[in-house]
Amino acid sequence: MEAKTIPPKLWVPTEAEIKTSTLWAFIAYINKTYQKDIKTFTELYEWSITALTDYWESCARFFAVKFHEPWTQVLQPGNHMTENRWFVAAKLNYSENLLSKRDSTPALISIKEDGTTTTLTFNDLYIHVKSLQYLLRDLGVKKGDIVCAYLPNSSETIVGFLATAALGAVWTSCSPDFGSQAVTDRFTQVNPKWLITCNGYHYKGTVISMEAKIRSILKKIPSIEYVLEVTFVTNKAEHNVTTSPKASSNTTATDLKTQSSNKHTHLATAKTLHTTSGLKLNTKLGIKWINYETALAHYKKWTQNKKLVFEAVAFDHPLYILYSSGTTGLPKCIVHRSGGVLLKHLSELGLHTNLKENDRLLFFTTCGWMMWNWKVSALALGVTLVLYDGAPLYPTPKRLLTEAAHHAVTVLGAGAAYYAQLKNNNVSLAHSHVHAKKSSLLDLTGLRMILATGSPLSGELFDYLMDLLTDSENDCSCQRVQIASIAGGTDIVGCFVLGSPLLPVYRGEIQAPALGVAIKIFNPENKPVTAEKGELVCTRPFPSMPLGFYGDDSNRSRYKKAYFHTLDDVWFHGDFAEVTDRGSIIIYGRSDTILNPGGVRIGTAEIYKHLEAIDAISEGAAVTYERSESIKIILFVVLRANCILDEKLIHYICETLKRQASPRHVPAKIIAVPDLPRTINGKISEKAIKNAIHHQPVTNINTLANPQSLQTFENLSLNNVLDCK
Repeated sequence: MEAKTIPPKLWVPTEAEIKTSTLWAFIAYINKTYQKDIKTFTELYEWSITALTDYWESCARFFAVKFHEPWTQVLQPGNHMTENRWFVAAKLNYSENLLSKRDSTPALISIKEDGTTTTLTFNDLYIHVKSLQYLLRDLGVKKGDIVCAYLPNSSETIVGFLATAALGAVWTSCSPDFGSQAVTDRFTQVNPKWLITCNGYHYKGTVISMEAKIRSILKKIPSIEYVLEVTFVTNKAEHNVTTSPKASSNTTATDLKTQSSNKHTHLATAKTLHTTSGLKLNTKLGIKWINYETALAHYKKWTQNKKLVFEAVAFDHPLYILYSSGTTGLPKCIVHRSGGVLLKHLSELGLHTNLKENDRLLFFTTCGWMMWNWKVSALALGVTLVLYDGAPLYPTPKRLLTEAAHHAVTVLGAGAAYYAQLKNNNVSLAHSHVHAKKSSLLDLTGLRMILATGSPLSGELFDYLMDLLTDSENDCSCQRVQIASIAGGTDIVGCFVLGSPLLPVYRGEIQAPALGVAIKIFNPENKPVTAEKGELVCTRPFPSMPLGFYGDDSNRSRYKKAYFHTLDDVWFHGDFAEVTDRGSIIIYGRSDTILNPGGVRIGTAEIYKHLEAIDAISEGAAVTYERSESIKIILFVVLRANCILDEKLIHYICETLKRQASPRHVPAKIIAVPDLPRTINGKISEKAIKNAIHHQPVTNINTLANPQSLQTFENLSLNNVLDCK
């Protein structure tokens, strides 16, 4: 077998960076506690998956997790991996561990697209959470209840989550850009009684009203009895307010309180109620409406001499419910455990990402993506969260980078699709990184890490990001920005593979497996392999594996079918990947979108990374087209302005793939399309494309940001397209 070329190192930690990292301090703690002599990340990783319970217990002690009751056993194995119990008898509260810091440093910096910025200090955050907790308690929320949220990426959303968790209640959320049917598909399965929402949000310079969507949701989810509404936008004359065609152009979600509908009567016929504290509630046919700002101000005064109450819950008590993408039917409701989430996130954020007190983290996400849940846990480390809600490239492609510079962000994260958009827009920061005095544009002096996830970060994007952050007058500066590609899933609300402050970054590769997570790559015979492509699996339990699926049967049939369908004691994650001889990881794509012409398995990322080097192509998507006689790869491309897909370009694409990858990577057909369907989180939906060209139903259409793009694929005649030469 021909030896593989080792990619270049783009970042290597200095000795000083290694020895001042939290991970190095953790190694010293392990060596002292267990009389070990661990010196490298690899040695630590092997110990962490061999002495599994010692590792997770050490995380709890090292990060000084607050417990109300101690544990009697770290791991109590069940009859199946889905039935394991963690930290038996222990009691804790997730919110308490995130609110332990109380001072005047910023905890949350919340930025709206229109530029409005609010800051909550750690003291402020505690007061806001306390105030909202007492309101929720007065509304009947108690341990185990489910509170749903339909909110933007803002401080109010985090306050709502922490107040809910402080009570021992269960949080579940969707982003406002989800359509009403997508929200209904999720929330109807969990029967919430409380809904926290907003009157609208900003996107690309437009104020979008939530009125029609809220009305639709309330009609379809009869279990909702209380609505707490955040006034997130104001209707100013200069704003273009967009509503549903069925909604009045003069109304916002706030006006629902004073309108009639099929479910709500006018306030003139409403009965006025009061909470225990005396706050007035407007009741309309059993729905109690409360304005968030009014209620918060009221409860701030009423709770001035009261303390925030942290309900002690079991380590395995549900914290929140996340949802699968819904590509095979209704989204699965994945229940995550309080203590398991906390420990896994401390391991990833504190050890792998090296986040410390007073770091500033800006991760571009919505609260409908697991990365929102992931970043919130950084508060437990005393990190300042910089929240941005809006279009990341509006009004200029540098918008998110500008916010990162303005707020002195040290760690910037986003989906890989965002970085691809920067590249497609030819964004450059020449002379902006090292010294602000050289440029009036951006000062990213403090930026030390870039996080990328959601889809594989190609080698070309690694190159682009390194160039982006290079100051031509001081090349050394760029070497100190670590590019950490990370991968995991909603299923574990965390990572299987991610960065490390102790290891080099190789172009196009993920640095390391997650500590305490026993990953392997299995070949088609389900045997572990190295330096070969295969299925990413996990062979041992870890604490952020789901508690279960909401509504599953007593045998956990849906849970087992989702991850243990191949081997009963091995988690198959569904990623097509490779562990290199160096221990780094390459993700080639999702297993269910693997291209399999002639029986050869090809990850879509193997094609995309070469397309990014072709200037005429903005982005692409490869799927298989199955005919009775064969399986063909079809490549769809979006071209840059003034480019056309002629025979010359088709030939160049095919030759590039043949030369850089292999003849098997060459598509049978290449088709130019105006747009590719993508999810709300920015991921290209290859499944939707494949279903559309096969004239099959697209089951996840409600989670697509641009469902209209599917019409091109549905109307396509594949027989009339040029073949590759």
